[in-house]
Amino acid sequence: MRASFPGSPSVFTALAVLPPLTLAGCSSGGPPEGEDSGSGGGQVFSLPGGVSLLVSGPVDGASDSSVPGTVAVVGDCIGVKIGDNSYVVVWPTGTTAGEGGDPGIVLPDGVEVALGSEIEGGGGFTAPADLPATAPELPGSCSDAEQIAVLDTVNVP
Repeated sequence: MRASFPGSPSVFTALAVLPPLTLAGCSSGGPPEGEDSGSGGGQVFSLPGGVSLLVSGPVDGASDSSVPGTVAVVGDCIGVKIGDNSYVVVWPTGTTAGEGGDPGIVLPDGVEVALGSEIEGGGGFTAPADLPATAPELPGSCSDAEQIAVLDTVNVP
C-alpha cells in the first residue's frame, strides 16, 4: 500500500504484522483501558469528553514521512494539526491514555503528551479505506477524515 502525503512526494510503506503483544491492564483508579478493535491488535481508548485515542497493533514499518504537528482533537479522535490541516492519528503500539480529566496520551517511552503539545512523528499518511490491518477500526467522526496519519515513532522536541 502506498499513499502520498498531500503536497509531498513522501510515501507510506505497508506495515507487516508482528507477533501480537498485549498492553497491561490498569486498575480502576488508573487510565482507561483500550478496547481491542479488529484482528490486527489495534486498540481504541475512550477518553474524557467522548474523545477516542487510536493505537496501532504491533507493526514492522519504516518512517517514510516526517509528521511534525500539534496534538489536537480532530473529529472525535486525538490527532495532529499541521499548519491549517488536521489529521486523525493512529498512534504507535504501546501508546496509552493519560490519567486525569483532560484528554491526553502517554507515549510508549512513558512521556506524557497533552493537547497543544508539539510532536515530531515518523510514519505516513493514508486514506481511511487503506489503513494497515494493524490499525483499529475508526469510530464516529474519525472515519470522515480524508487522510489519516499512521505513526510508528513519536518524539517530543
